[in-house]
Amino acid sequence: MCARSHTLQLRFGKVLAHNIATTSAQSALKPDRTLFIAVIPMDIDWQDVESHLLLAATKELRHFGDAHRTEEFYGFAIDCNSEYGSLLLCLNTQKHLHDCAVKYSVEPPNQDVFGQMLRKIDEKFGKDVFAELSNQPPRTREEYEQSLRWSLGDWLYQGFNSEEFDSAWKNFEDTICDALLEEEIPDGEGIDEDPLFKSPLQNQFLRSVCRVALQLESISAFDVLNRTDDFLVYVADHDEPDEDSWARLKSARREYGR
Repeated sequence: MCARSHTLQLRFGKVLAHNIATTSAQSALKPDRTLFIAVIPMDIDWQDVESHLLLAATKELRHFGDAHRTEEFYGFAIDCNSEYGSLLLCLNTQKHLHDCAVKYSVEPPNQDVFGQMLRKIDEKFGKDVFAELSNQPPRTREEYEQSLRWSLGDWLYQGFNSEEFDSAWKNFEDTICDALLEEEIPDGEGIDEDPLFKSPLQNQFLRSVCRVALQLESISAFDVLNRTDDFLVYVADHDEPDEDSWARLKSARREYGR
């Protein structure tokens, strides 16, 4: 299991913190004593990671395609969380996109929560943001379709990974997660300075996933699906702007010659 889930840590620091007051061998230490141990990032064979992910994803697509022959898909995505080395395979249909857009245009999501938040801002800062936004015309179905097209959390099949796929990926995920935990970040860099910061290891993980997505194209792995003429593949990291995701994939496509 990834140590990140169970270890007190300085995620973007240079050291790994371990509480050493929980074992009998360390009982002589004070209960609140913390030992800071310098660590060295482990090496990862990214070609091995990519080859295994390619094989597992190809098999998963084949099984999914057999079970969903009547549906037509406009996009395949790999939804990543680069802080943990985790990923979800995703697909969406034009029909589901249209249905979501219609629903949201009639009944916008989280409208009550958003309204309460704006009212609190108005009360605290003496502004009238809520009234200003309330007077704006509602978003149209077409606008929602555009904004939801690559919003993976709204896709019909977000994370169609089977247990077999997750089991095959688990060891790689744990290895990547532990390596991220051990990674040293130079002073003056990190999430505290930039909320969108990604470490070199995070970037390497995402670029490897991009290469796998492009290899799936090159070996015609998507031929098992009914696809629209404008079918695209996409790779996104958790909570990053869409333009960053597309720019990374475009760069990987140039590198891969696709």
